Amino acid sequence: MNDFRGRRVLVTGHTGFKGSWLSLWLRELGADVTGYALAADDPSMFRALELQSICDSIENDIRDADALTDVIDRVRPDFVFHLAAQSLVLASYDDPLATIQTNVIGTANVLDALRRIGHPCTAIIVTSDKCYENREWVYAYRENEPMGGHDVYSMSKGAAELVVASYRRSFFDDAKIRVASARAGNVIGGGDWAENRIVPDAIRALSSSQPIDVRNPHAIRPWQHVLDPLGGYLLLASRLANDAQCADAWNFGPVAEDTRTVEELVERVIAAWGGRAR
Repeated sequence: MNDFRGRRVLVTGHTGFKGSWLSLWLRELGADVTGYALAADDPSMFRALELQSICDSIENDIRDADALTDVIDRVRPDFVFHLAAQSLVLASYDDPLATIQTNVIGTANVLDALRRIGHPCTAIIVTSDKCYENREWVYAYRENEPMGGHDVYSMSKGAAELVVASYRRSFFDDAKIRVASARAGNVIGGGDWAENRIVPDAIRALSSSQPIDVRNPHAIRPWQHVLDPLGGYLLLASRLANDAQCADAWNFGPVAEDTRTVEELVERVIAAWGGRAR
């Protein structure tokens, strides 16, 4: 992926789990990375890798439209990867308004800054596979399925997708600024310390010899390693930079045969740990 070597890249949410991995990968590809996000948690992948030493790390809120616009105007990025978001379903029940402001208005802030500045760039807006109206079926959702959500988190992701689509059609139709959205979910991998996610929760329980709390053991999820969707985002950005027809919504997930129940995943974590869980 030579498209990123020597190019200016803005990653929002670079202090998060996926954002940290993506920032590191982009640096390895030779990109000049600027990150914009809230301060990293402790512990976190960002702090473990000391990523502040290899990128221009700006701590601020994606809801601060003026600050974000100033950064984009200064950096003039060739590529934008927007990952800054409230990414936990249970947290959306604790603070629904902040979830909407971050996931919906935050996305609009990024797109409107690009519109106002007008610098040619390629933007990948990362949302979630939870953006679809939940039909309670076993089939994979296609990119043209209706947006929706029975809960605030899912609704906010569906609304973010509608914001992306409307900005793309209203303001970015001349191919100078190319925008695509990327939908993925149930991402696992090293460097994730978040609460209320099954693998970190399982590791914390095993580390303290506590029972692993499994809420829905028979639920089937499209688990994927963090590098899989990130590789997809990079490939999409590369293709989009060279082909305006890629400016659309894209799903990233495993093939159907690789889906597993929550119980199966936990059993694999326990086996890899080499211990026993209660």
